[in-house]
Amino acid sequence: MYSQWTGSGSGFNVTVTDGTNSYALRIDNDVDVYSKAAPVGKFNVSGLLGQYDKTSPYLDGYQLFPRYESDFDPYNTEGYPYKTIGEVTVVDDSGIALSDGENCEL
Repeated sequence: MYSQWTGSGSGFNVTVTDGTNSYALRIDNDVDVYSKAAPVGKFNVSGLLGQYDKTSPYLDGYQLFPRYESDFDPYNTEGYPYKTIGEVTVVDDSGIALSDGENCEL
């Protein structure tokens, strides 16, 4: 996705995935994220849904149009720190995970 986030032209298309399926996002040049860095890590995204392929059986050509930075939750451009499984499974003397609630990449 990051190489597709060009911030150029009238807009650009990026592909995101939920780990199983891929989805097309259209970032138009009139939205506030157009000139910002691409979000990284896991995020939820919302926006308007459109279809540019209007031929039957209407199975292709869908795009999601996020309009605001707030349509990405979270809009994180710095990424998450890399940690090992050993680092994220450490617990304190009470048995509480030290990295509970932290975002990271394994």
